[in-house]
Amino acid sequence: MQLIEEFKVKEEKAVKVFILNGDKEILFYRRDNIKGLPFRNYWDLIGGQIEERESEIDALEREVMEEIGCKVDETERIGEVYDSRYRTRIALYKARISFPIEDIELCEGQYARYFKFNEARKLRIPKFFRDFMNMNRELFD
Repeated sequence: MQLIEEFKVKEEKAVKVFILNGDKEILFYRRDNIKGLPFRNYWDLIGGQIEERESEIDALEREVMEEIGCKVDETERIGEVYDSRYRTRIALYKARISFPIEDIELCEGQYARYFKFNEARKLRIPKFFRDFMNMNRELFD
């Protein structure tokens, strides 16, 4: 039994957030185009890895502060997806933000932009995010 435990593949945990503005547009940022970076040059949600002994909500607050230098309001867990390529279970949240894109200071990635729901589904985003959005349209109204 101990031998089996040693060969188990470690599964990572992450958190991502659909940040909506007052017009119900979703904030995405364009990932850097660096060789070896997962999903390079894709559009992505704010978030990242959950550190050891860190709760999902603590990780979410830390990642939002690190990546765009602000706090979000009305945070709500809305689901979970699995990235089989990187063996990562991603907790998904929805939150609100009350200031314009010009006031967001992006600390990683190329640039950020708000998109209407139908525009966002057409972006170059990971398939698991698109599938989640398509199956949960009512969460973005």
